[in-house]
Amino acid sequence: QLFQKRVDKNPKEHVTRTQVGRFTLGLARETGNADLYVKAEAELRKALAANPKSSAAKTYLASALMAQHKFREALALAQAVYQNEPRSTQALATIGDAHLELGQYDEAEQVFRQLEKKIPVPVPEVLARLGRIAEFRGQTDQAIALLKRALEEEQNSTRPVKEIAWYHVRLGELFFNSGQIEPPGKHFEAALKEKENDVPALLGLGQVRAAQSRYKDAVALYEEVVKQKPDFDLIGDLGTLHTLAGNEAKGKELEAKAVALV
Repeated sequence: QLFQKRVDKNPKEHVTRTQVGRFTLGLARETGNADLYVKAEAELRKALAANPKSSAAKTYLASALMAQHKFREALALAQAVYQNEPRSTQALATIGDAHLELGQYDEAEQVFRQLEKKIPVPVPEVLARLGRIAEFRGQTDQAIALLKRALEEEQNSTRPVKEIAWYHVRLGELFFNSGQIEPPGKHFEAALKEKENDVPALLGLGQVRAAQSRYKDAVALYEEVVKQKPDFDLIGDLGTLHTLAGNEAKGKELEAKAVALV
């Protein structure tokens, strides 16, 4: 709010606009609210209009674009920043992420290995990125090993804010996608202990319970997910789970609602 007041008083003040964009971006990540990524992008574009040379604004804007699947534009921005500031590990990470999302796995791995060399200690974020490449290449065992190592590093980190829940969710997804049931359930449960009502963890555990034919438990988990994210696909899935749990009327009602939202 303080930065927003400064912007209101002086709309051309690019430093303050950059901070507003950065905080909005952080809030978007924390809440999962996609609209906030759009707002962050708007603020950061205004900051760049006021100062086209601002590396900070470009770097945060690249992150906002990545979140909206605007990968090529994000890549170009991050590359421009890194060319002028080769010490910027954030820009380098975004370059790798963009290559990864564009399916350019060799380029992404090369960038992440470069990033790994720039950082003197094992960093969970880098290990997780290498894990994603292994996952996309079908190297599930290697991906799981990298994510386990990343989780351990995050747990041992001295940083004040840790993302332990996120690493548990990623491991849960890897195990579940490989056809396993018990390991992912444990990781999703661990994630929810770290971060109550976390949507990806609730959704993952709901999928596990459905795979175990524990449909009433799955319904309860999906109900909480839909409260936070009323997506038509999720509503339709919740309807199917109600039907499987024996509540056919509720199932039909939700499936009709999902169709109406399309």
